[in-house]
Amino acid sequence: MTIKTILVAIDVLDADGAMRVIEGARSIADTTGADVRLLHVLPTLPTRYSRYLRAEFEAGARADALKELTRLVTILDRPNDTVSVVVRQGRIAAEVVAEANARDADLVIVGAHFGVIERLMGSNAVAIMRDSACDVLVIKRSVQHLAEGPATP
Repeated sequence: MTIKTILVAIDVLDADGAMRVIEGARSIADTTGADVRLLHVLPTLPTRYSRYLRAEFEAGARADALKELTRLVTILDRPNDTVSVVVRQGRIAAEVVAEANARDADLVIVGAHFGVIERLMGSNAVAIMRDSACDVLVIKRSVQHLAEGPATP
């Protein structure tokens, strides 16, 4: 299998998880020479909540996500013409799969959160694995890491 394009789904609100996913993507991209596309998906808020938010909320969330993705590009330490970023909005798993299809990705890399909510409702990582046309690498938190809690800067 030749890997030419890697789609890396990033939760910009999970700094620890994002770093683990970036490190995995960097390792594979360094080995394969693949192009890397970083993706963050803004969830669509139900109308009953979104009507209470200022109009600038969505634009601000998108700008913040792009800023964080751009910062993560520097950590990848790849040539500029081999890395790109995008922010989409919608159902997370569906948007990741849609972006992978649009970019003809050979590999999708995602982080996994396996907490109580995900066990009850199902995780985005599972849905992406199920629906993706390409291979999916899931980088999960170790039990030890979860016990340690978030890293402090």
